[in-house]
Amino acid sequence: MDTFDQKSLNQLVGHAETYVAQLQQAGLIRTDLPVPVMTYLMTALKVGVITAPDLVGQDHLPSMEQVAQALSDLIRRWLSPEQLPRETTVGKQFLAEWLSNVINIEEQLE
Repeated sequence: MDTFDQKSLNQLVGHAETYVAQLQQAGLIRTDLPVPVMTYLMTALKVGVITAPDLVGQDHLPSMEQVAQALSDLIRRWLSPEQLPRETTVGKQFLAEWLSNVINIEEQLE
C-alpha cells in the first residue's frame, strides 16, 4: 500500500465502489448489502491478507495456493446472488474495464 500515492489509492477505491454497484445492477452479485459496506469489507479483507504474515509469523502461514482457494470460495459464497442471471456478458465487460483501470494505474506507477 505504501507504493501507491494518494491519487492512485483514490482511483482504486473509487473504481471499486463503481464496479460493485455495476455488478449489483447487473444482478451478478447480491443486492441486499449496500455498496459501501461491501467495499469496506473487501478492503478490510485485502488489508488483512496483506498484513497477516507480519501478525502471525512466517512459520504459521498456509501456502498461497491454499489461501487463494479458500479466499475465492469465501468471496464466491459471500457475493453470489440468490438467482444467477442468464446473461453474463455485462459482468465480463465490467471485469475487463476494472482490470484495465488497475493495469493503467500500475503502468503510471512504473
